[in-house]
Amino acid sequence: MSNTTRDLTETMYSTAPEQANTRATTRPNSATDAVSATTRRRSLQLATATILGGLATGAVSGTAAAASITFVDPPASGTDRVAVEVRPGDSLADEDLRIRVFGPDGSEITESPGMLAANESTTLSLSLERSLESDENVLVALLPTGGYDRSAATSEAYATAERGVKDLETFNGVETTLVEADPDAGFDYPYLLYAPSIVDPEADRPILVEPANSGTADDDMAVHEEAGRDLVSFQNELADRIEVPFVVPVFPRPATEPVDWSHYTHALDDTTLALSDTPLERIDEQVLRMVEDAQERLVEGDYPVRTGENDLLLNGFSASGNFVDRFTFLHPKRVNSVTAGGLNGMALLPVEEVDGETLPYHVGIADVAGLTGDPVDLEAVDDVDQFLYMGADDQNDTIPYDDAWTDDDLRQTALSIYGDDMIDERFVRSQELYRKAGIDAAFRVYEDVGHEVPPHVRDDIVAFHHRSIDGEKPGELGENLVPDPSISVSPSDPAPSETVEFDSGNTDPGRGTVIAHEWTFEDGESAAGETATRTFDEAGEHVVELTITTDAGKQHTADRTLTVSQSDSGSSSEEVDVPDETDDAPPEASTETSPMKSETPTEGSQTTDTTTEEPTETYPSTPGGIGVNVPPFGVPVAVATVLGGALAIKRKIGTGRDRDAE
Repeated sequence: MSNTTRDLTETMYSTAPEQANTRATTRPNSATDAVSATTRRRSLQLATATILGGLATGAVSGTAAAASITFVDPPASGTDRVAVEVRPGDSLADEDLRIRVFGPDGSEITESPGMLAANESTTLSLSLERSLESDENVLVALLPTGGYDRSAATSEAYATAERGVKDLETFNGVETTLVEADPDAGFDYPYLLYAPSIVDPEADRPILVEPANSGTADDDMAVHEEAGRDLVSFQNELADRIEVPFVVPVFPRPATEPVDWSHYTHALDDTTLALSDTPLERIDEQVLRMVEDAQERLVEGDYPVRTGENDLLLNGFSASGNFVDRFTFLHPKRVNSVTAGGLNGMALLPVEEVDGETLPYHVGIADVAGLTGDPVDLEAVDDVDQFLYMGADDQNDTIPYDDAWTDDDLRQTALSIYGDDMIDERFVRSQELYRKAGIDAAFRVYEDVGHEVPPHVRDDIVAFHHRSIDGEKPGELGENLVPDPSISVSPSDPAPSETVEFDSGNTDPGRGTVIAHEWTFEDGESAAGETATRTFDEAGEHVVELTITTDAGKQHTADRTLTVSQSDSGSSSEEVDVPDETDDAPPEASTETSPMKSETPTEGSQTTDTTTEEPTETYPSTPGGIGVNVPPFGVPVAVATVLGGALAIKRKIGTGRDRDAE
C-alpha cells in the first residue's frame, strides 16, 4: 500500500463515520527535476470510514470481553486483499473459528478463510477471489467452523464489520526544487518550492511563504541558499500539516555587494525598502512574483492552488518574523494569515504618530506611501488574521545592533514609543496601539520559552493557519496583555447623599500585577484601595477616576461619569460594571456599517470583534493618555448606555513612557 493510502487510513480510524472524507497529507515519494512532471493528477481508490453496520458485536451475558473485528487498512478499490484484526473474545477462545469476507450480494469472496488462533488477537491479510469495486460494501465475519453463510455470524458472541469502498482523488506533490532567478518574471533571486501530496482537498490551497534567514551578512550567495534549504528541510513539516505548498524566497544579506551590511534585507527594514536601482529593489514585490511563478508551475501540473487575493500564508521567526510582519502591511490583500514570532516585542505599529511624535517605517507607517508609492490599507490589514507571539524568556534584542537600526533617530523613536523591556513594555505597547488603531490581531506570550519555537508553539501556528483557511476566526489563540482598569458602581443610579461603592475588582492586570489603586474625585478628594465609597450631595453628573499601578511601574487610568438621580423614589442596588473605552463594546453589540473590528478583552476570556458606525481619524490625547493618528478609515467607538442612566466612559491609557509610580 502506498504511503498516501497508509496516512489516510490512520486519519480515517480517528474519524467519525459522518466525517469519512478526511483529508490526509503525505510527502512526495520520489525526487523530480521538472515540477510539471511531478504534479500529474491521479485517482486513488481508497475506503471511506463509513461503517455501515458499525461493529456489530453480540456478547454473551457475563463475559469479560466480546469478539471484535477491525480493519487494519480500509478495503481499497482494485485490490484483492483485506487486512483485519480479530479478537475472539473470552467466550470463543476455545472455539475453532474462521474469518470470511462477503460481497454486497451476500456471497463469500474469500479465496481461503482465515484461521484464528485460540485466546489471541490476530492480524490477518485475507486473499480475495476478485478485486474490489468502487462503492461496494465489504463485510468480514467471524464464524464457527462449518459456517459458510454470513447469517452464521449473527449468533451471540460472534462479530462482523462492514465498510464501503470509494474513490478519493490524490494530487502528487513536489520535492524541494530550487527555482533560479528570473528577472523577466520579476524576481532577481532564486526561491525554493516544496508541495506535499494531498488527498481530496476541499478547496484550492494558498501558498505558505517564509523567507530564508541566514543569520549573518555574507556576500556569498551559497550561504543564503544553504539557509533556505535548511529552512525547507525543517519547515516542510508545517506545509505537510497545513496541507499547502511552501515557497522560500532566498535573498542575500550582503556585506558589501550589491549594498553594504547596513541593509538588513532578511528583516525587510527601512534601508532595504528604500533601495532603488539595484537587484535588491523592492524585494517585497519580488516575493509576490516568486509566488506567482510557483502558482503557474503548480497549476500546469493540475495542483489545486489558490491565486489572487488571500493567496498567501506567511510565517516567520526572528528576522523573518519581522519580514512577514512588515510585508503584511505592504500587501495585505494578498495575505490570508500571518504568524510572526521573536519580534523583539516590536510589531510594526499601524499608526502614523503617537502623542505628536511621527512614526516612520519600520516603527510605524507614516512614510510608507513615500517609500512605496502606496499608503497602507488599514482596512485590508484588519482583514488579515494575525498571530504575533513572543517567548517570555526571549533575550534576543536587536536594539543594540546597527544593522537592524541603521538610523539612530529611528532607534530612539522605537525606545520612546515601545519602551525598554521586550515583553512587559514593548509587546504590551504593541497590542495597546493595535487596539487603539482598530486592528484585530492575536498577541501571545509563551511562558518558559526563549528565542525559539518549541513543539507546542508550532502546534498553535498550524492550528491558526488551519482555522484561517477554514474561515474561522482564530483569535482565541491570543491573550490580553494590556492592563485594563475597570470601575463597577453600586448602586448604579444613586440618589443624593446615598453611599456609593466604587469597585476595581474586575480590572484585568494584563501581563502585570496591580500593586496600587488610587481613586480621585472631582472635588479633589482621593482614596486608595481596590474599593472606595463616598456620597454625592447634589444631583447631576459626577466623575471618578481610577489609576492603577503595576509592578512594572506603569500607570493606567480610566474614569467614569456617574449620574446622581434627582428622584426621591429610591434607587437601584444593582451593581453594574461598564468597562472603559479601551474595551470598546460588549459582545454582540455590533453593526455591519463599518468593516473595522476591535478586540474586547474580558476577564477569563479571549477577544470579541465589535463594530460601530462612528468613523474617526484621531484618538484625542487626554492627560496621561494617548493621541493616535491613523489614516482615514472607520474606527470603532464605544458608546455605553446603561439602565437609562448617562453612564459615560472615557479611557486614559499610559504611553510607552507612562508615568512611573511615585
